[in-house]
Amino acid sequence: RLDDVDGVLTGPVLIPLATGFLKTIGLRLGVYDLGIASWLFSFLNLFLLTCAIVWGASLLYSTEERLYQANTDLEQRVATRTAELSSAEAKFRRLVEQSLVGIYVIQHGRFAYVNPKMAAIFGYSDKEMASRPLLDFIFEEDHALVEENIRKRLGGEITTIRYKLRGKRKDGAIIYLEVHGGGSEFNGEAAVLGTLL
Repeated sequence: RLDDVDGVLTGPVLIPLATGFLKTIGLRLGVYDLGIASWLFSFLNLFLLTCAIVWGASLLYSTEERLYQANTDLEQRVATRTAELSSAEAKFRRLVEQSLVGIYVIQHGRFAYVNPKMAAIFGYSDKEMASRPLLDFIFEEDHALVEENIRKRLGGEITTIRYKLRGKRKDGAIIYLEVHGGGSEFNGEAAVLGTLL
C-alpha cells in the first residue's frame, strides 16, 4: 500500500526531528540535564529507527508474499487458458479434418492450408498443394475469375462470396467446383478462408 511506503520513507526524516524537539523541550523545562538529554536523544533515535527498519522489512516481506501469490495465480490462469485453447484447437482440427467438404486457406497466391477432403478432391497430398501456385489447380479459362474474387475478398470489397469454377485434378481431369469463402486472417496476415464442393 502507498500509505505504508510513505511511512517507511518519511520515518528516518521525522524520527530525528521529533526526538530533537523532545530533547529541546525537556532541556528548556529543566526535566533533565544535557548529558541525560544527549543519551536519551541517541537512544530514542536508535530505538525508533530500528522499529522503522523492522516495520519496513515486514512490509517488504508481505508485499513479496502478495506478489508471489499473484504471480502463482496468474501462471495457473495462463496454464488453464492454454489447456482450454489446446483442447478447442484439437476439436476444431478434428472437425475440419473429418469434414465432407474441402476447406482451404489461401495466402500469397498459394494454399496455406487444405484439409484432407480438399486434397482428395484434387488428387494431391496437402503438401503438394501447398508447394504449388494456386492457379495450377484452376482451369485456365477461370484464372481471371478466381484472381478477381480473391482480390475482392482480400481487399475488403466483399465479406463473402459464392461462385462456381472449374479445377484441374492431378490426373488432368477437369472438375466442376463451387466455393464459398471470405476474407480472414492466418498467422497474422490477410488470407482467404473458404469451403469447396
